[in-house]
Amino acid sequence: MVRAELQLTPGRPIILFASKLQARKHADHLLEAYSRLCAAAPNPQPYLLIVGDGEERTRLESRARELSLEGLRFPGFRNQSELPAFFALSDVFVLPSRHEPWGLIVNEAMAAGCAVIVSDEVGAHADLITDGIEGYVYPVGDIEALTTALDRVVSNPEQTQRMGQAAKARIASWDFEADIRGLRQALATVTRKLRP
Repeated sequence: MVRAELQLTPGRPIILFASKLQARKHADHLLEAYSRLCAAAPNPQPYLLIVGDGEERTRLESRARELSLEGLRFPGFRNQSELPAFFALSDVFVLPSRHEPWGLIVNEAMAAGCAVIVSDEVGAHADLITDGIEGYVYPVGDIEALTTALDRVVSNPEQTQRMGQAAKARIASWDFEADIRGLRQALATVTRKLRP
């Protein structure tokens, strides 16, 4: 249904961004990295879906027109209940944010089996993403590093599928019981250090 609505040709990789279109989320960095990736002419050309709305949307759409990116789509705001359909279509989820305390949507993308690319200022990266295993972590604001990560994902579908499977397995063990075990372990370590 989403594929038909957005006129997405089967067989082309799909890159997904889904968040508020605010300056600190840096969808603009992703747009620039995608443009560089497309200029390098990967075959097949990937799609980029920028799902969301906010104060940056007009500027992003204007820049997209300047760059004439055929594979770029702006589906607009979507309800939380609609996002699983976007995750299911996508090969990789990207969150290029600055000052992102956690980024819960990363958990959702991983649970859907997407490889993930996040900036090093997305708090979830330290606990959920081993660079090159579930996806990639790059320095926030480094558009060239983001372009390289995107290229690695779209140029190797088998590896991307393995990353998606690894992401799904990693997040499957991320639950309330794991939190309790981690808290107990941290407390035991601290209390041992406090003893004379």
